[in-house]
Amino acid sequence: MDMNRVGEGIPPNNCKERILSNDYADYIVSNNGDADGLRSFFQGECVKVLDDNLALVNLERLDIDLMTVITQLYYMVPKCYGPMDTTSMEESGILKVQNQPVLSLRGRKILVGIIDTGIDYRNPLFQYEDGSTRIKAIWDQTIQSGQPPEGLEYGSEYSEAMINQALQSENPLEIVPSVDTNGHGTFVSGIIAGGKDEDNDFTGAAPQAELVVVKLKQAKEYLKEFYAIDAEEVYQETDIMMAIHYMRLQAAKFDQSICIYLGMGTNSGDHAGKGALSEYLNRVNLFPGFFVAVPVGNEGNARHHYYGRVDAEEDYHTVEINVGAEESGFVLELWGETPYTYAVGLESPFGEIIERVPPNFLYHQDFNFLLEGAKVEISYVLVEELSGKQLIFLRFQNPTEGIWRIRVYATGNGQNEFHMWLPIREFVSDNTFFLEPEPDTTLTEPSSAEGPTGTTAYNHTTDSLYIEAGRGYTTIGGIKPDITAPGVNVYGPSIERTPDGNYRYTRRSGTSIATAHVVGAAALLMEWAETRADIVRMNGVKVKRYLIRGANRRTDLNYPNPQWGYGTLDLYGTFQQLQQPDFNE
Repeated sequence: MDMNRVGEGIPPNNCKERILSNDYADYIVSNNGDADGLRSFFQGECVKVLDDNLALVNLERLDIDLMTVITQLYYMVPKCYGPMDTTSMEESGILKVQNQPVLSLRGRKILVGIIDTGIDYRNPLFQYEDGSTRIKAIWDQTIQSGQPPEGLEYGSEYSEAMINQALQSENPLEIVPSVDTNGHGTFVSGIIAGGKDEDNDFTGAAPQAELVVVKLKQAKEYLKEFYAIDAEEVYQETDIMMAIHYMRLQAAKFDQSICIYLGMGTNSGDHAGKGALSEYLNRVNLFPGFFVAVPVGNEGNARHHYYGRVDAEEDYHTVEINVGAEESGFVLELWGETPYTYAVGLESPFGEIIERVPPNFLYHQDFNFLLEGAKVEISYVLVEELSGKQLIFLRFQNPTEGIWRIRVYATGNGQNEFHMWLPIREFVSDNTFFLEPEPDTTLTEPSSAEGPTGTTAYNHTTDSLYIEAGRGYTTIGGIKPDITAPGVNVYGPSIERTPDGNYRYTRRSGTSIATAHVVGAAALLMEWAETRADIVRMNGVKVKRYLIRGANRRTDLNYPNPQWGYGTLDLYGTFQQLQQPDFNE
């Protein structure tokens, strides 16, 4: 595939249109510290350098085949992500920290960055007592009529001054038209940094923190088509990476520490934290004054993960997948442990068989099932660039209803272990699943990344784990999740209003809700570090370590473990640990 060419469509100086146009494909490329060399290689194209390791480029699609790109460089093709959907504050030890006279932490002068579905900035929960906003900036990637952030080319940015002007207007949306039609972003923003509402018995974890919000745009149609996704909320990896980059710019602009919430997840990837977004988050989490938390996802009970091995005495190992009648297509990834070599064959519900497909270097082939009208594309990646593992990528189109059998072959003298993942539950029908699933190793990416705090959920009223929560560990034995927080039937703000104009409250569940508690707790810890402990710009590694030290641990479990991580969030317990003479960072 020739990547070094100039498209004849949208001129290269119009990067905004290229980023938004479905006629242009977005790619993640390695930078290797040579930004000038990268721009020279992609001469005439739009290149956005994120750091010394990664950059984004937009190329005219023309005849580029994404299966071929995946075969050569899997990480280049953006993955599609979906959302991972006050007693909880008390259970987390947050209210004690807010109300304890000496601590009295509220998140003052700390930024919280929220990457989600937007925010209803008109809600009084996000305002000071005088009615002015606590939102420093909103970057709405979905609106193209306003001014984009400097250097980011697309979307519209709304400053604190513009939001305050809108709040004083009779028609706020005429000035700042950004809205949250889903409600998820507003809900988690309220959990993290909502103000106190005594009438409705609500307060956020860091009610005086300031907010920076990114409303993600929907993924391009060509990506949704490629991954066979028919869902309302689909976000692409490149836009998420740009949102993280924006958070870095805002933290530098306001010279404040920032705690970043990312509520999205995917089943694409090796589940060992070796993807492009995961590695980017690892680096950001090391920066002084930065903390990143992500949910482990809600895939624990979805039956979308399979673990198997090819024993020496068998020719192949059979994996059975039930495909629902309403399924129009899906992708499937098989990740094999090195140094063994893997191959696959297929058997359709009507008994049509594709024999073992040899694992050739840079192999990509289409297989048509004549009796059923189904098509399966197979790409072999013998050594995936970032993980070093073998990847077999299968793309099903118009699959027949019934049981599909994947025959997994392996060469080598060993256990020949492998993992397989179907897409997250939002991206595939309820009736498409493995018949013999493995509930462990069901963390969504990027929660398996080492740096960010991977958060799972529990029911704080019954002290039981959220049944849908993803479970660890990673495929290389990394300890995830890190911590557990309230995430079942949690009370928070809605985007709906009563007839008299007051905002309603609602309840939501999911590991993304639990993650909001952790980000709010981190903001209070950051405030303490900078205003009380004289710790200059504590980073995400230290914050995670402090939260783990203070976590509650049940006596009937061994810690860490794949379900609860290191225990349940208890911020007050963290401060109690800080008083211990043997406590060290």
